[in-house]
Amino acid sequence: MQTPDKEDRYWLFSGKNFTLIQVNRKERNLAEVVQNPGPLTDWGSLQAVEGESSPPFKKIDAVMQWPDDRNKYWMFSGSRFLRINVADDWPHMDTRISKDSKPSPLSDWSSLDNTSPSFKKIDAVTRTPDDDNEYWVFSGSHYLRLKVNDGQYHSDIVVQAPKPLSEWGGLGPYPSFAAGIDAVMQMPDIPKEYVVFSGQQYLRTSWTGSEWLVK
Repeated sequence: MQTPDKEDRYWLFSGKNFTLIQVNRKERNLAEVVQNPGPLTDWGSLQAVEGESSPPFKKIDAVMQWPDDRNKYWMFSGSRFLRINVADDWPHMDTRISKDSKPSPLSDWSSLDNTSPSFKKIDAVTRTPDDDNEYWVFSGSHYLRLKVNDGQYHSDIVVQAPKPLSEWGGLGPYPSFAAGIDAVMQMPDIPKEYVVFSGQQYLRTSWTGSEWLVK
């Protein structure tokens, strides 16, 4: 999850914890931790509010930054999603988009609810390199391409139907990656280059304009 104010800083989520890293934009193999791992309970927007008996999200599966507002995000956990706002600058206070908003079932996201195979849980999301309003969305061993429009309601449409993950990013020769991924991070200085995470492994892949290359 890229921070709203710095393109080279990302929050990484793992289980009930998170950390903040900075990617070296000159030496892309290097990343340093700028905030030690902490509990997800530090995120105020993810904690219970009046009328809720327990926190809505105990872990984060995927995050999608709004196309027209870098401070706003969709957070996915299991079969639900939530809209939050994150302030610029440290300590990046986070709040729900409206004070009384609650997590919504993924079935409310109509374009994702009508796919085949079905996308009942979102594992990862990343922007495409050629259109800030289009995203690759990953679920299990499949992915699709989604276009989200600017504006109050952010209407969206699937512009590429689900395909096997083995056809994305040159992942075909890597069975553990083709079976499912945990996250994808677009590099800050090279939009066509991505880091893909699966279990305890990662790889770097880039789009040349005609084919994917795994580095």
